[in-house]
Amino acid sequence: MTFPCVQCGLCCHEISKVPALAEYDRGDGVCRHLENKLCAVYKNRPLVCNVQAMYDFYFRAVMDGKTFIRENLMACMTLAENNPEIKSKIETFYRQEV
Repeated sequence: MTFPCVQCGLCCHEISKVPALAEYDRGDGVCRHLENKLCAVYKNRPLVCNVQAMYDFYFRAVMDGKTFIRENLMACMTLAENNPEIKSKIETFYRQEV
């Protein structure tokens, strides 16, 4: 299972909506480790930011990998609601997963 991230950084702009990421919020809802749309601590990012690890540790027992990817892509599409170009890229991956 590989999550098809488009590296848009939108999820890193909305961390105030994820209580587990409060310590990474620079005060405006944006992750303090976001640099040029990429994670500066990617190799050591929090578990909640690692789609594969979250699946392996918490979701493998309750859903298959394809469903988990689809659910995450749906969340990505919601974040990209006001960005048609990024949303279109994410929708392309979603259609491939369905």
